[in-house]
Amino acid sequence: RDYTLNVGKEDQTSVAALLAEKGVQSGEPFLVFCPAGNWDQKRWPPERFAALGNELIRRRREKVVITGETRDISLAEKIASLMKEKPVILCGKTSLKQLAALLKGATLVISNDTGAMHVAQSQGVKVIALFGPTDPYLTGPSGRGPKVILRKEVGCNDDPPCYYVDCPDNICMKAIQVEDVLDA
Repeated sequence: RDYTLNVGKEDQTSVAALLAEKGVQSGEPFLVFCPAGNWDQKRWPPERFAALGNELIRRRREKVVITGETRDISLAEKIASLMKEKPVILCGKTSLKQLAALLKGATLVISNDTGAMHVAQSQGVKVIALFGPTDPYLTGPSGRGPKVILRKEVGCNDDPPCYYVDCPDNICMKAIQVEDVLDA
């Protein structure tokens, strides 16, 4: 399916001002991490996001922006604390349409199975989607943007996926390595 979330000039202007306030100037390339998820087992480890961010900044010379809800600030701060060059944290700072405007301006979005992943797809942005206990066929990105879905078969999330909310190990998300995302 193709779907669209229309973004107005006002939202684009407010996001540009917010980015400029945080040190990302107009026209400057940036990529976005969406490390949240509505349950912990859908989240790639923060240490991996930090290592990925360090390597992408080194390779691409782009700033990293972390999005999420207000409740995700501590997750974003944990990732930031492990990075050499600090990312811009915008958790809880945007409306849905402002998030769409932000994602539309990104060169790349790396996301867990989240609503933000779908918003990025609605804007035609390239998405690398990280999947574990959920089924990317059912909840994966399906918008008009280019996409790569990363999901490792680990023996417990096969067809059908486990959807095990209380998994003690989260091995399916831990199985995705930083190198896998860099290759994607």
